[in-house]
Order: sequence, then C-alpha cells, then structure tokens
Amino acid sequence: MGNYNISAFVFCGEKGVGKSTYVTDKWPRNIVLQCDNPLNKMKTASVLEYALFPIYRERYADIPEMVFALRTAVSEGRVVIVDCAEFIDIEILKIVVNTLIPIKSSTLIITFDIDVKYLYQNEIFRLLIEWNFISNIETQHNFCMTRQTFEAIIVKSLSGVSSNMLNELLEISNYNFNSLKKLIWLVKTWQDSFDQLNERVVTEYSYVMIEEKFSDIPRDMFDVLKKSSVIGEIFQRCVLESQRGFYILGVKRYLEELETMNLFINSYLNDETYQFVSNQIHAGVLKCIEPKQRIAWEQVLLNYYLEKLKSAETSDEILEYLLQTKRLSVSLNENRTTYFANKNLLYRYLELQDIDKALGVLDEVIQYCKRD
Repeated sequence: MGNYNISAFVFCGEKGVGKSTYVTDKWPRNIVLQCDNPLNKMKTASVLEYALFPIYRERYADIPEMVFALRTAVSEGRVVIVDCAEFIDIEILKIVVNTLIPIKSSTLIITFDIDVKYLYQNEIFRLLIEWNFISNIETQHNFCMTRQTFEAIIVKSLSGVSSNMLNELLEISNYNFNSLKKLIWLVKTWQDSFDQLNERVVTEYSYVMIEEKFSDIPRDMFDVLKKSSVIGEIFQRCVLESQRGFYILGVKRYLEELETMNLFINSYLNDETYQFVSNQIHAGVLKCIEPKQRIAWEQVLLNYYLEKLKSAETSDEILEYLLQTKRLSVSLNENRTTYFANKNLLYRYLELQDIDKALGVLDEVIQYCKRD
C-alpha cells in the first residue's frame, strides 16, 4: 500500500509529555480518534463515531455512513489524528487509510504512548512502515514540549515559586504533564511556601509514581525491586542470590531489565553492585512494602549478615556487616543485637582511630547498659 497523497506524521513518547496537546494545537481543524477509550472494546467502530460526533452531531447506522462523513470532513480540510494508535483496531486503521487515499491531499497524524526504543515492537507501527507511512516521521526521538511551556504552568500554579524549586519540579516530573500536575497538587497540599521542595512531597510523589510505573510489570520483578530497597540505597546482587539471603533465582536478569527502564536502579561500579537512581526513589519503593512483609524481610537480612560476620575476613567486610546488623536490629527493635553490633563497632572504630564515631557508639553502649 503506497501513501499516495497522504502526509503522515508520527509522534511517540511516554504518556503525558504533551503529544496530544501539541498536535491538536498545531492542527486545530481536526478529527481525533481516541483509540484508548474503553468503550471501543464494546463496539469497534465507536472510535470513528465518537470522532465524528463533535463535528456533525449525528449518529450513524453503519460503517459506510461513517466513512462518507469522514471523507467529507477530510475533503473540507480537516486533519485526521489517531491518538494512542497502539490501541487502534487494525481494520479501523485500514478503513481510515483507504478513506484518505482517493482524496487529493490529506494529513494523517499518529501518536503512540510508547518510548521510541520500543516503537518497532508495536504491530501498528510496523504496519505503518509496511504501508510506507514512516518516511515523513516527525522525529526519531521521543516527543517533548519546550521547557518554557512547563515553566509557565508551574509559575501560574505556584505563585512566587523560587527558581531552585522550579528546576526541582521539572527534574522530578521529567517534563511530563501528568506527573507535573500530580506533583503540583502535592506541593499545594503539603507546603505553605514555594522556596524549597518538601521532602515529604518528593517521597509521596515517588511512591505514587512507582506504583503507576509498575502496575503493568510482572509481580516477581516488582518483588525483586522491593527486596533490593530493604537491603539499602546501594545493594549487592549476592544478597538477593544467596541461599542465606533472599535466594532469588535468575536475579541478574531481573536487575538488568530494571536497569534498562532507566527509572529505578543503575549498576554501581560493576554488575555486582547496584544503586537506586535517587534517595527519593529508594524511599518511595520502601513505602510500597507492607509493614509485616518488611519486618519479615529485614529479619532474613539480619540473619544473613550475622552469618556473614562469622566468616568475614577483611576489616571492610566486618565493618559493612556490623553496620547492616545495627541498622536492621534497630529497625526490628532487637536491642541485644544492637548492643552486640555497637560493642564490636566500638572496637573497629578505635582500631581505625575514628574517635568521633567511637564516642558516638560508646554513648549508645552506655545507654543500653544503664537500661539493662
């Protein structure tokens, strides 16, 4: 199928970056097929009927009537916009394209809520390539509105916002309209002034964002991420793999897939050690864990590090295991284990001649002895 006199433009990128707003503003005389409307599943042709109704205010008895109305609208100079094209029924797409072919000149705008890296995996996009519609692709990159557009929204919503906070909001929302709207609502709810972004706002936003991002991925992958967060903001793969730890089979593959998302974790130094992309993301993942589940996982980790202490050889290993033991025992309110960790940390800090840390631990040891 050739593209004849049809000018086609494709826009892609994650949901909420402004593709739909941009194309409807750029081509205001339009017919918009909202392909993600759940009602389309009940009646395949409803996407056409809903697109035509705002123009002609009519109901149609069958598809030929809709095709005639669509041809009339395009002949009058209207542009066809297929929004969220990944959800369109292939037969409907064929009807739209075949309707446009006889018209002397027409424009077809197609948007995908898909990252450009994964666009080829979509069947609709591959069909467009096959039909020679991709030669006039608008961009080979994910769509993004200008920074000025986002700045205007922030300034209008948060009167007197500081430049530092404005930059923080842009960075955290990643230039996504939907994310920015949620973030602004949280700011208005939890902050009275707009000089600096509140830590509570960032943590709450991260928590919601994580839940949304992971709503469609396998539960076992999310489970790996949550267990990683209990280990720490920086964590080692061996703790997830070990039989004395979480004993997750194939964990390397899970971590590699999570890393390719570029949202949550990155490898740190090598593929044995990973880190969360920010402390806010780490805190948000932790918040997704049910309290009882977190206690159970922390107990697994505490036993793991206590066992590792028995075979630790280097000073660095011993210090790391003692610090993890202390952190987890404090969280679990296991005072005797905390005392054990503090007592051994005291010796370690004295050996290292780190007097400040030694005094801090000594004070905790003394306080425990007084209570005991």
